[in-house]
Amino acid sequence: MKKLRQKLHSNSGESLVETLVSIVIVVFASLLLLMSTVTATRFNKKAQELSTAYTDELEKAELQSDSSWSGKVTISGDGITTPPQISVSYYGQAGKLSSYTVDEAGG
Repeated sequence: MKKLRQKLHSNSGESLVETLVSIVIVVFASLLLLMSTVTATRFNKKAQELSTAYTDELEKAELQSDSSWSGKVTISGDGITTPPQISVSYYGQAGKLSSYTVDEAGG
């Protein structure tokens, strides 16, 4: 009990400047944590949007449910002097993920 009274009546301890500096440090640390959380949330949202778009395009290409258009595929490689061109039907969207099948007529 005597020690408690001594602490209460003691003039030693933290000064106002030390307390303010401590508060400023805590505020800056809190702001840093908040900004990091907001940035991570934005990245996660964008990643989720891209993942959903990729999954949708992949499903359309695999199911061949989107509109199709015709084109030719050229096969090339070592030892191929005249690359053959094969007629195909593309499924999906031009410039995006697509799949193709060989036309019934062949090449």
